[in-house]
Amino acid sequence: PAGTFVINLTGSFALGLLAGLALYHGLGSIPKLVLGTGFCGAYTTFSTLQVETLSLFREGDRLMGLYNLVGSLVGGLAASVAGLLVARYL
Repeated sequence: PAGTFVINLTGSFALGLLAGLALYHGLGSIPKLVLGTGFCGAYTTFSTLQVETLSLFREGDRLMGLYNLVGSLVGGLAASVAGLLVARYL
């Protein structure tokens, strides 16, 4: 799950950065759509997060499953906010 965690956090940061570039610097809707939906959507692995979390629960490692799920969701939100803030100050 560690690899998926890193990929999802960096993808969330990238999507936050793209959203910030569109919001604060006029990045057009086509680049935002292609990079945001296309690249970030293909890069991140939300379905893999779900399968790995369920596997942890099924294997009896419920605490790690909970950490994986909550850490990914909270970390992804934080990474998105960080991307927005970076874009704002570029």
